[in-house]
Amino acid sequence: MSTANPSAPLSTTQASESVRMRFVIGMIVFSGLADSIACHFALGWRVAAWLTVVLVLSIVTFTAYYRDKLFAQLFLFGLVAGFAELPADHSAVAVYKILVYPLHGPFVWSSPLYMPFSYIIVMVQLGYLSLWMTKRWGLLRATLAIAIFGGINVPSYEYLAKGAEFWYYQNCNMIFGAVPYVTIFSETLFSLVLPVVVAQFHKVRWQWIVLFGLLEGAWMWLTFVLGIKLLG
Repeated sequence: MSTANPSAPLSTTQASESVRMRFVIGMIVFSGLADSIACHFALGWRVAAWLTVVLVLSIVTFTAYYRDKLFAQLFLFGLVAGFAELPADHSAVAVYKILVYPLHGPFVWSSPLYMPFSYIIVMVQLGYLSLWMTKRWGLLRATLAIAIFGGINVPSYEYLAKGAEFWYYQNCNMIFGAVPYVTIFSETLFSLVLPVVVAQFHKVRWQWIVLFGLLEGAWMWLTFVLGIKLLG
């Protein structure tokens, strides 16, 4: 007869969380180092595309190997959100004319083809971190923490992108001559809703993940336009 405490957490659950966290942190560190190198040597859009391919394939491999439902949900959420975000990118490029991409390689609408897939990476990272924070700190603290992290982390890649010749901004108010205030505003607000959204994943069907992704893309467009109106 087992004498184990039924209320004690299972080691496999803890190991799974540990593996997930190491993987996410590894992606963040790898992305930061790779983008810094690309910035230093001005490596151009091909490197941005290949980095996206490598990171997305690493997520696919991780998800398949561990049969991780949460990461599969975050993958789908990010993929849908990435394509739903294309109107916001189009507005920045063609309507407000503040975002400029090099005119090379395949495009989808006004964005490089790799761009919507890059949101898989963003949503796996920020989505998992927001859920991890919510479990430990509660929804309010997690919401504030991930909003701050998203408002700092994502724009930092915008800064590196200019030197790397991935893309750049013009004709808008910017910090350090590279990161628009509107980007900081928009990325903070799009991160702000993630803890509430991702917390629903365990109790909804897959079609709801698609809907959440569409709504997240629409939210990104709305926050971008609002940011333009408020911050220029």
